Amino acid sequence: MHIYKLKADENHFLTFFIEAAELAKMDDDFDLSYDGKSKLDWWQTPNAVFYEGDDYSKKTISMPDITVWESFIVLNGNAFKQLSPVLGSYGEFLPVLSEGITYQIGRASCRERV
Repeated sequence: MHIYKLKADENHFLTFFIEAAELAKMDDDFDLSYDGKSKLDWWQTPNAVFYEGDDYSKKTISMPDITVWESFIVLNGNAFKQLSPVLGSYGEFLPVLSEGITYQIGRASCRERV
């Protein structure tokens, strides 16, 4: 079995971020960590931003297809379409908006051997 760790590539792509105030709109004790329960019933689609990371050095700004936010995978529409059939059985995807475009945050909601 292989284990992979995703890391945002701040040298080539914009960095994804959700402000704490956006998350607080849902719950003061906001927590997406694994607890075996779905969050879809109370999830309110927050707004996110993409910004140039500290290590960004390229002149061409690129939007990532796949990135991370904290410990969660973030997928654009195309990546979600391709990966959700594979990853969907291990968790759930929660929508988030950035400049009118929907992205999906992947959240583990089960613990199974892969």
